[in-house]
Amino acid sequence: MSEKRLPGHREIAAACGFSTATVSRALAGHPGVRESTKQAVQRAARALGYQTDPRMAALSQRRWQSGRSSGTVKILVLVDSFTFSEKNAPKFAVLNEAATGYGYELEYLVAEKVIGQGARITRELVSRGIRGILVNVHRTDVLPDLAWNEFCVVMVGEEHPDLPFHRVGTNWRQGFDLVTAEMRRVGCSVGFCIVRYGVEQGVIGTELNRLVLSEALLHREEFSAAGYGDAPLFRFDTEESGVEQRFRSWKEQHNIDVCLCNNLEPHYWLENMGSEIRNQTKLYAFPLSQEAAILGIPGCDLNLGTRISEGLRLLHQSLLLDDRGHSKVPKTVLIPVSAIGF
Repeated sequence: MSEKRLPGHREIAAACGFSTATVSRALAGHPGVRESTKQAVQRAARALGYQTDPRMAALSQRRWQSGRSSGTVKILVLVDSFTFSEKNAPKFAVLNEAATGYGYELEYLVAEKVIGQGARITRELVSRGIRGILVNVHRTDVLPDLAWNEFCVVMVGEEHPDLPFHRVGTNWRQGFDLVTAEMRRVGCSVGFCIVRYGVEQGVIGTELNRLVLSEALLHREEFSAAGYGDAPLFRFDTEESGVEQRFRSWKEQHNIDVCLCNNLEPHYWLENMGSEIRNQTKLYAFPLSQEAAILGIPGCDLNLGTRISEGLRLLHQSLLLDDRGHSKVPKTVLIPVSAIGF
């Protein structure tokens, strides 16, 4: 009669609901495992009558120490196809350089390619020892349903209050403050030209768009209170029929000196109106994108390179503290903008 097989890590994992990798680390006393997780694993092991093989434990400990001293730790960068584009290549070049400085290797994963595969991706990442994820997406609807409690997570970019991860963003409200304060100082007639992000691209930017619009409305009130009258607001969709003509009528009706915009379409509309009309209105871009900088348009720079480097620094801290999963009180780091061309 064959000898009865003693319970191993697989049986313990099935009993307590953790992955086999987590069970292995917990039983080995890995410092990167939460105390509550260790206790849950140990309770399941005791209930199953698990016994440690001292030879295997010693071998595992040597392997872990060797891996740690190698300094090669991998971080997953989760992006979407909108973010992971050629125009954003400089931003990711900064990220790669910063990761090298911390001793990390980066792997990139486009979220749309693994929709509906969250469980499989989680198992694969955990088995390969990836504990840190840097999320840089516009579209939260494409995020895979990962077991986030297994990972330290930091989001970089737009605000997504529904995802309570640590976050690094730009203090874009400060950008509004800088620009509108300067316009009031020089006594310009100002108009706000705000694109409806999200209309032609699904859910991209919808949350940020709502916040930008509310900030624009606030500063319109400030202009009125300061005696400059009501600053007109032009809302548009980039694919809207006749939007360029509507913009021209709006501009001429209000005799605007400076147009504050969060999209470059107004620049090209002004170009089409001829030099005489174009020169009557200056454009300030918010934010100052790479394309706007090339075109020589002044505005506010959102410091993308600084922002993403800061995101990696915050993730590094989370990894050191093993701060995994959703946070009840997530940390938010805001990067100051830079005023250009005033």
